[in-house]
Amino acid sequence: MTADATQPGPERLIAALQVSLYALLGAIALASLGIALPRAARAQAAAAAPAPGFTYGAALQTQYDSNVQRVPEDGGAGSWVNQASLFAGFDRTYGRQHLTASADIGRVLFKQLPLYNFTQEDLRAGWGMDLPGTVDTQLDVTRSLNLAHFADLNSVRRDVISHTDLHGVVDFPVVSRWRVFVGDDAARQRNSNGTDVPANVDTNEVDAGIGYQTGKENRIDLLARTVRATYPDAQLATQSTLAVSPYRERGADLRVKWKFSGASTLTGRVGYVQRRNDLATFPDFAGAAYDMTYLWQPTARSSLTVLVLRQTGATGDNQYLSSVAHTYRLSPTYAATAKIQVQAQFELSQFDYLPIASAPTRSDSVHSAGLGATWVPRRWITVKIAQTWEQRASSLAVFDYLDRVSSLSLQATF
Repeated sequence: MTADATQPGPERLIAALQVSLYALLGAIALASLGIALPRAARAQAAAAAPAPGFTYGAALQTQYDSNVQRVPEDGGAGSWVNQASLFAGFDRTYGRQHLTASADIGRVLFKQLPLYNFTQEDLRAGWGMDLPGTVDTQLDVTRSLNLAHFADLNSVRRDVISHTDLHGVVDFPVVSRWRVFVGDDAARQRNSNGTDVPANVDTNEVDAGIGYQTGKENRIDLLARTVRATYPDAQLATQSTLAVSPYRERGADLRVKWKFSGASTLTGRVGYVQRRNDLATFPDFAGAAYDMTYLWQPTARSSLTVLVLRQTGATGDNQYLSSVAHTYRLSPTYAATAKIQVQAQFELSQFDYLPIASAPTRSDSVHSAGLGATWVPRRWITVKIAQTWEQRASSLAVFDYLDRVSSLSLQATF
């Protein structure tokens, strides 16, 4: 249940409290799993585990977005966007079991454009177990609720997207430092806007591979994966401009997490993806896919993160099946003092769209930059200020836009 902008104030508050209570009960239920352990096992866990890791807090943020709808500048509307949220997290180890849960729920209000008000959610729960023989298992459940990014849409509309994901993996040794793993990821995405309901999608991904691991810092995996996507409400596409096709995707990746020294770490994947659509009217595609992040820490006070990404996937709009995206990002940070850190970000993205039906050819370039600072006056208080700038230049001028966002946030964590 989520609070709706059309409800009276008290009813919205009650609905928001119900959501918070639901998330808290979920965290308590997970924590209570430890009670089911035998008495001897509970005593052993209590002796070996640290004190319960429970955190909670609240956050407030206000920002001014100069072009909320991401439309050409002469037609853009600015708005103050205010957000208030509550969060709580649980992290505890019981012997060989590790339980985690967190909830972050807030209300986002657009002062000048109240039509877009929505409730934001981020709920997570995880269970892991280290079995004898260094066999590792992990099960994670996540649910999120967010407003669709207007830059992804061809026509401006309010669409709140809920995403639920269940991920499990088993990882076990075979010989020396070599390990074998198999995993499954089931995801469900639903759209609130009637125009986007045909794009409701269920995906199931299965992957398996072999990995080489040295200690806990360094690992390289070679894996193969297959994805099946279906659209349970595709029949409704005749009532809107949205067109979808079930598909099957196959790929292979070289995945790496490697710490070269105390100053640099490389994480990410390099691979190949192939998608085949069930409907012949939708173009198939295949090509390289990679997502690599390099972290360099030349001094104790400074760091530089470099991201290089190429992916082909759904764009979220209603005229293009997908796009090939190239993204390059630099994110330097500097700790000016023990309590103040300065961050910056520079990003360049290129999107080449794969049109369906009679959609025109389209390619976009997006440039963005940001500068911010974080101040921690007390251990439990964090203050952030940021300024970002983003500009899109499209081969179709109707998709050009310029946007500036100034924000101030305050977070208290206990």
